[in-house]
Amino acid sequence: MNIQSFVLKDRVLETESEKRKIILGAYLIVMYLGVDLFYFITNLFNHEGKPGSLFIGFLICGFCLFLLRWQYVNTAIIIHLLRCNFFAFYFSVIDLDPLQTGSYLYFILSSLGALAVFGYREKFLGIGFTLLSFTLFLIAIFKPKEFIPNQAHFYLIVSFLIVLIMGLLIIIFFDRMVTSSEKNILTKNRELIKTNQELDRFVYSASHDLRAPLTSMAGLINLAQLDPDGAQNYLRLMQERVGVMDNYIKEIVEYSRNARLNVNMTEVPIKKLFMK
Repeated sequence: MNIQSFVLKDRVLETESEKRKIILGAYLIVMYLGVDLFYFITNLFNHEGKPGSLFIGFLICGFCLFLLRWQYVNTAIIIHLLRCNFFAFYFSVIDLDPLQTGSYLYFILSSLGALAVFGYREKFLGIGFTLLSFTLFLIAIFKPKEFIPNQAHFYLIVSFLIVLIMGLLIIIFFDRMVTSSEKNILTKNRELIKTNQELDRFVYSASHDLRAPLTSMAGLINLAQLDPDGAQNYLRLMQERVGVMDNYIKEIVEYSRNARLNVNMTEVPIKKLFMK
């Protein structure tokens, strides 16, 4: 069983965006499960490591994965993102030199992951978690005395902010394009369904209206064979039936032609109509 089938089960979702949100959330959780497992094993061989906290993170990830499966989508994602930010903050604070270990980099993953999962439709939730990540990053890393252009600390903060903003803009732009394409596809699908329904009604109506004159003519031909003296009268009636069928076919052609033309808007003088 893969991750997608595990979290979706037999669920029928109304939109592709909801499905994308669940699948992205699941993969984000699974990636952190892998990260936690890696650092848990690594810290077993490090006497200064914190394997216990990593194991707790591992359990939280597993719990969030099951919340997704149980259809608590937003709850699972929010808990997981809070856990990601807390652990990134915790390890950035306890590390003697987080700039060397790179623990602060997980704030970027938390921010971009939040915006990718919530997408353009729920961008305010994504932006909210981005602001949370950046705030925690500043609390853990920021040193006011070193925040001057001739210090590396200044460029670290600025570069982090620039990378974060550019990443957010790319994700927002990409997700907006996907959302727009999805809307166009859904609109075209609705139009196609409507066209198919109209075509079914047309086929039913046309087959009935076209068969009626043919049935009449078949009956008149039988009468003409039984009564040769009245053949002229039967031929006249058949000619009328042919005229009815010809007019109906012309109406079909006109309808088909009008369906492809643009609607011409014209003003209607309602006042003059009432005056008459």
